[in-house]
Amino acid sequence: NAAPSHENPTNFVRNGQPVGPLEGYSCQIVTDEAIRWLDAHRAEHSEQPFFLYVAFHEPHEPVASPADLVAMYRDVARNEDEAQFFANVHNVDLAVGRLTRALDRLGITEDTLVVFTSDNGPETLKRYARATRSYGRPGPLRGMKLWTTDGGFRVAGIVRWPRGIRQPGVSDAVVSALDLLPTFCELAGAQIPPDRELGGTDISPLFRGQAIDRRRPLLWVYYNALNEHRAAMRSGPWKMLARLDHGQLPRYVNVYSGNRDEVMGASLTDFELYYIAEDIGESKNVMGVAPEAAQLRTQMESEYRELLRRSHVWSR
Repeated sequence: NAAPSHENPTNFVRNGQPVGPLEGYSCQIVTDEAIRWLDAHRAEHSEQPFFLYVAFHEPHEPVASPADLVAMYRDVARNEDEAQFFANVHNVDLAVGRLTRALDRLGITEDTLVVFTSDNGPETLKRYARATRSYGRPGPLRGMKLWTTDGGFRVAGIVRWPRGIRQPGVSDAVVSALDLLPTFCELAGAQIPPDRELGGTDISPLFRGQAIDRRRPLLWVYYNALNEHRAAMRSGPWKMLARLDHGQLPRYVNVYSGNRDEVMGASLTDFELYYIAEDIGESKNVMGVAPEAAQLRTQMESEYRELLRRSHVWSR
């Protein structure tokens, strides 16, 4: 995270070594670094494929934005802090634009797969003391960051690959960040070691206008979630939520040796079911009426037990 804020961060590290105070805004500083790396890589290894992970801290708190961008939003924002937030998102847009123009300049846009996404939904304003500029909104989604409803983890997913995506458009396929590694391996012709089972699915068929073959549903369990239903499963158009021991299991940041038995012994209870294809806001619980409910519950219970079996337990 950029500290003390996005403006003039002092905590950045390069190859394990602190670089000291920097001038500018964090997303632009990160983009400068990425473009320098790209230029050097193309100069030294012009035919070698590359992987570049560019992580922006914006618009996470503590938010700080360029004055000229903040000025653009004062007329539409409710206050100065909201204008700062809008400008923060704008600055990320500008940074992404600079990076894609660098690909154009180097002549590698056609053959470069670019994925733009995020790690979670919007933060709740003033959830903690410094969250005074967290004006993100979930739109029609239910919940916010740290929820297991879609407002917590349904995020932007934009993919650009001019030579590889044959049918550009919008897809309603369910995709997870877990899918990126197996997809990159497939596209690069890399063999996944047989003793490594990846949690994701190759989504490259989507680039050819085909359906993906997701053999197992997506499952989330967040023992410290803000909402009561701390377990969630997405199976096709269906979203199922469940409590843990009727909400009696304490909230935990991690599963470790001291709470392992308590966590492992908790059961999924109080199931809710939503047909996301028609109810994106998870507002109509059809657990008691949908014919698919019993099968989905059995599937979620099975997947949850398998997740527990394979999960690492930390020692303290």
